[in-house]
Amino acid sequence: MEILQRAVLSRNPSLLAMNAAVRQARALADARGALDDPMIDAEVAPRSLAPGGAGAGWRAGIALTLPLFGQRGLRRSEAGAEADAAQGGYESARLDLIRETRAAFYDDYHYGQVRSTALELLGWVRHARAAALARYAAGTAGQQ
Repeated sequence: MEILQRAVLSRNPSLLAMNAAVRQARALADARGALDDPMIDAEVAPRSLAPGGAGAGWRAGIALTLPLFGQRGLRRSEAGAEADAAQGGYESARLDLIRETRAAFYDDYHYGQVRSTALELLGWVRHARAAALARYAAGTAGQQ
C-alpha cells in the first residue's frame, strides 16, 4: 500500500505543479520585503558639446522609493501568508489523492474477494449438480 501511495504521489502532475508553486511562493516571500530597485537617470545637453559652446551641461540622479514605516514587513507577512495558503492547498490535495488511492485499492481488493467467492460458489453448484445427475442416472433419486 505504501509503495502504491508513493508511486501515485510522485507521478501526479497536478500535485507536482502545486509543489512547485509552493516553493515559488516561499522564494517570493523572502524577496517581497526587499527595497525596490534604484532608478539611475543621466542627461546630457547636446548643444553644450558643440565647439565654442559654454561648458558641458549634464545631470545625473539616483532615485529610490522608500516605503513607509512597516510596509516592508507587511509585504513580507502578506507573501508569507500566501505561501502558507499554497502549502495548505498542496497538503489538502495530497491527502485527497492518498484517500482516493486507498479507496481504489480497497475497491479492487474487494472486487477480487467477491470474484473469488463467486467462483468458489460456482464450483460448489457444479459439484452439487454433478452429484444430483449421478444419483438420477443411478436411479437412487428422482428427477426433481
